[in-house]
Amino acid sequence: MYDYSKILPLRLKYYREKFGYKQEDISKEMKINRSTYANWERGHRQPNLNQFAQIADLYNITLDDLLGRTDIEGNTKC
Repeated sequence: MYDYSKILPLRLKYYREKFGYKQEDISKEMKINRSTYANWERGHRQPNLNQFAQIADLYNITLDDLLGRTDIEGNTKC
């Protein structure tokens, strides 16, 4: 079984940096505290389902991309 809790923080940071955002930018867009977002990137907490969808929409990616079920470059299963 794939451990999404380990890949999610990496993907959150990867996409944030790819699009040139700071944690504060994302937190303002999502109307959450920056510390909440920072905890997601550290793997201390996870977004709820609505927040997952909001993040995927922000980056125009699928939930599979966000959860690491696809390879970032080749768009194939990890």
